[in-house]
Amino acid sequence: MKVKTLLLAALTLGLLSSSAIAKDVFPYKADGKKRDWYLQTTIRACQRDPYWTRLGTDKEVLDFCNCKSLYLADILTEQDVADQYRAMSVHACFPASLTDKWQASYTACQGRFGERPSVPKREEGPAREGPAN
Repeated sequence: MKVKTLLLAALTLGLLSSSAIAKDVFPYKADGKKRDWYLQTTIRACQRDPYWTRLGTDKEVLDFCNCKSLYLADILTEQDVADQYRAMSVHACFPASLTDKWQASYTACQGRFGERPSVPKREEGPAREGPAN
């Protein structure tokens, strides 16, 4: 009886350890179907995101989305992907390590957007009288 229990525990431990997610495996770094799928879906989603589309022309947004997706494809690990899906499934906050990687990609690729027009300056004129405070 104890041998069966011990064998079952060892088998369970073996299965759990083999299903562990490696933190140093980069699922989208190597060329292949998985990387192609990731790039296509993230670029398409980025191009449709109103936050990015209002920052530049269609060409600038496409350049930014390509840059961002390629940047992330090279640095995301299996652990990052699992954390993202886990957080999305329970409507929780994303881990800081993942948001840091997203922020790094935004910073690295923000130059893809052209120069934004400067904010007009107020003209100096006579001081206006307003309500007394």
